[in-house]
Amino acid sequence: MPGLRKFIGFAMIALTSYWAFYKEIYLFIPFVIMSIAVATAYEAVSIDTFSGTYRSYMWILGFKLGKPQPLPKIRYVLVKDIVFSHRNSMGGGKTYDDMYEVALACEKDVKIPLLYTVSAGEIKTLALVTSHLLKCPIQDFTHEDLMGL
Repeated sequence: MPGLRKFIGFAMIALTSYWAFYKEIYLFIPFVIMSIAVATAYEAVSIDTFSGTYRSYMWILGFKLGKPQPLPKIRYVLVKDIVFSHRNSMGGGKTYDDMYEVALACEKDVKIPLLYTVSAGEIKTLALVTSHLLKCPIQDFTHEDLMGL
């Protein structure tokens, strides 16, 4: 969850700034660097069609941590919706929301997730572009036939 990660990172910056100012000044810089790393880190996937590889990586302070792997044969671009529940902070009851996923469905039941989002527009664009670039069909498993296939 990117929002939670950013909150934790910025909370660490605030706490370590207070702590370093009043207690241990020599620990201030390492804790600030670590806090910025937590707050700005993200996960991503890159696909290189020319070399036939993909890399699922975590970006931390400008470094991409993850090794390239051979890209398996792609059967189709998967588009599906995920319904999840969470506690409503205002009323305390459960709230159900839709989230969409775009992934590459490969041979041997391998799935390479590309994006999770609540934006139907983002999902449509990514699925269409990915399908075009990789020259494979789209399979729409959303309950509202999002792609109109």
